[in-house]
Amino acid sequence: MVFGLNALGWIADSKQFKDVTNEKELASISPYNILGKPPTYTSGMVQGYDEYFLSLKSCWHQNRDLIHTIFEQHDVSKHRSVAFSGGTARNDPPPGFFEQLGIAGDKARQSLLCPMSEIILTYQPKTPWRQRKPHDYKDIDKLEDIAEKFCTFINICGLKALEDAKSNIKLNYYEFKR
Repeated sequence: MVFGLNALGWIADSKQFKDVTNEKELASISPYNILGKPPTYTSGMVQGYDEYFLSLKSCWHQNRDLIHTIFEQHDVSKHRSVAFSGGTARNDPPPGFFEQLGIAGDKARQSLLCPMSEIILTYQPKTPWRQRKPHDYKDIDKLEDIAEKFCTFINICGLKALEDAKSNIKLNYYEFKR
């Protein structure tokens, strides 16, 4: 989404967005261009979002904690280790699930590969496990909750980006020509 927004912004005002013809600048396109980098959230921002995508940027700032959780879980799962610490396995796998895995009838292997109905994400995943502080169960992030919040967030972002683009970017055409 950020690459698409940057490209549209660059078409509108090439001075306020990352240059899409420059490989180094393309590599620096990231969500931090909208949010700014932690801890101050001031560095890394691209000024064009303030002029062309202000309501989208506002939505991102309102959802900064959700975005940060997703970044953190992504970084850990991609670069370090698994990102979940438990959950609830289903005792009613979908029809054909174990057959597709080639373990129909093998109860020992099936118990290791049961589909999950709830996935508890690791609390403070970037903190070494021995240094993690205890926390209340009510504060535990579940993948299902994060996914639902993200789905709502990204749908709203699409609407805000469209509204911002229609209001702030002059296009020669607003429909595909045939």
